[in-house]
Parts: sequence; structure tokens; C-alpha cells
Amino acid sequence: MKVILSHNAERDPRAHPFVDRARDPTLRRRVHGNCLIFDDVSANAVDVLHALHGARDFAQIVFPGEPE
Repeated sequence: MKVILSHNAERDPRAHPFVDRARDPTLRRRVHGNCLIFDDVSANAVDVLHALHGARDFAQIVFPGEPE
């Protein structure tokens, strides 16, 4: 899913923290209610890669086949 970036600085997805730069230097995560949203931000779009319930073990889903 691609989302066009808005110009609202307080909602800027580039401000969201990186998940694990050693595993993926571009993957970011944000919290929305009970969900974790994992995305990859480019110059003019956001690719939403995963939207998971916060209680799930996201590492096995986001980084399949890698040790935790």
C-alpha cells in the first residue's frame, strides 16, 4: 500500500523511529492505538509494509527466518 505524504510536519513519517537499522536501515515503526504500523519512507511516498496488533511478536513477522 502506498500513501502520499502530507506536508504536515507533526505527522511526518520520517520522524517515526527506526525498528532495527542493522536488519533494515529504512524500516520505521509507529504506534496507532493498539497497532504497530511498519513502513518504508521514500522521498514522496510511504510504503506500509505491516499493520499488526501490538501484542504480536512482530520480529518473527517483519524479519522472517532471522534469529531475534
